[in-house]
Amino acid sequence: MSKNNVINRLTSGLQKINKNSIPENVIEIGKNCIIDTVGVTVAGSVTPSAKKIYFSAAETFKSGNCTILGSDKTLNAAGAALTNGAAAHALDFDDNCYAGIVHGSAVVLPTVLALAQESSLNGQELLISFIAGLEIQFGVAKAFSNGIYDRGWWTTSILGVLGSAASASKLLDLDTQATS
Repeated sequence: MSKNNVINRLTSGLQKINKNSIPENVIEIGKNCIIDTVGVTVAGSVTPSAKKIYFSAAETFKSGNCTILGSDKTLNAAGAALTNGAAAHALDFDDNCYAGIVHGSAVVLPTVLALAQESSLNGQELLISFIAGLEIQFGVAKAFSNGIYDRGWWTTSILGVLGSAASASKLLDLDTQATS
């Protein structure tokens, strides 16, 4: 299968995900993943590494309305996503998917949370986009199997960017071409 065909299939699948296509038990799992990820992010926000990332992000990125979890600070979407992502993974208590061995929520939630806040979107849009991004991330992870992890690649970073991009595309309601 060609690269373009794979991208088109992933994009088409992402475009079809909506509140009516997601089973209720998956909605509940998604909500629990968000609750867990917020909890580990708040806990991780006080670690030395997360504090260093925040201070670096505060110098690098613009101010904004996006929450830095575990604090009263805010940054723009990029800075908040970076800072919250680092804090979510700091204690290594974030969730794990064994397809590809990837910590999905710690990467995808900071992205959708920041974009939803920056664009004043609602919680339902955030939840659907979060689930959609994880589905893409885990689907690609399953296709690769654990082979890339076994060869030494850190799959959370490799596959997480795909999940984050998919969730952002969904949340921002990008068309098929822009999503591809």
